[in-house]
Amino acid sequence: MKRLVCILSVGVLLVLSIFVLTACGNKNNNTSEFSTTNDLKNVSSIVGDWKNDTYLPGYTFIYTFNENGTGKYDTAGTIMPFKYVVNGNKLSILYDGNDVPFETEFEINGNTLNVKDSAGKDTLYERIDASQISKATTNDELTNEEMYGGIIENYQKALAEFDLENLDTEKNIEEKYSIKDTTLLAHIARYSGEGVQLTYSFYDVDKNGVDELLLGASGSIGAIYTFDKQANQPVSLFFQSTLERGDLSIYDNGVILSAGAGGAALHYYEFGKIADDGISYELLESIEEEYTENGETPTYSDAKTGEALEYKSLDEINNKYIFNANKI
Repeated sequence: MKRLVCILSVGVLLVLSIFVLTACGNKNNNTSEFSTTNDLKNVSSIVGDWKNDTYLPGYTFIYTFNENGTGKYDTAGTIMPFKYVVNGNKLSILYDGNDVPFETEFEINGNTLNVKDSAGKDTLYERIDASQISKATTNDELTNEEMYGGIIENYQKALAEFDLENLDTEKNIEEKYSIKDTTLLAHIARYSGEGVQLTYSFYDVDKNGVDELLLGASGSIGAIYTFDKQANQPVSLFFQSTLERGDLSIYDNGVILSAGAGGAALHYYEFGKIADDGISYELLESIEEEYTENGETPTYSDAKTGEALEYKSLDEINNKYIFNANKI
């Protein structure tokens, strides 16, 4: 079932702003001041892996504390490395990329770790072993939010940093958040004042039992991701090259249609689908439509090679790939 959700949905806010124990870094602070001196007695008690799967249904959160003062926080599949310091019952966690550590208190009773979250609420984690970590993060019962939560979070963070006036923004975001194409982000940033915002939905495009993630701008699709269950990670499939003079459509027969315009007399249509392997994009045909001076008789050519094609109308092309299929 197709489900459209605003990126600032209540559930996501709970996960990202309350339960995830991070502190937004203050750039005026110096991370070199973060102490690496640990209370060895209490460090030994917290070292290990701790899991919570009760706070928010469908989400699993796992803390890993290493003996050397490093660790990671697995927030429903998104890995957040950190350094930590223990002093009595005080716990300081400095996440990679942040400048200010998260300061909290903790208590261990047997195999239960109680950590105060950023709202001061008790949050209980149970000690687990390595085999349970694998089971918790790679099973076949992952929800869509668990599969794509990291991608959605990266887009949200990247959007917050996007600067239309800075030519280095795209490069920095591509490197920092592994977003290969920033067209969608640029479009949202440009029209955010008109209420355009990042949205997402889930839909099984190729009917293989795995929903794809459709990222867009207030409903218009701009990027498609799928999930590679064997590698246990999301995979980018397709990015729409323009949202101002184009459109990305998905049909219930699995066809992906990317349309664009180079002017009133020049149009582009790319038909594709998800390949049989379920994790890659397969191009079916890329077509350029150009109208003559009288504006009545279009000609068609291969947009990749320039070779002339024998199509007489767009209807003929649509009947070939879409026919009676419905746009989702």
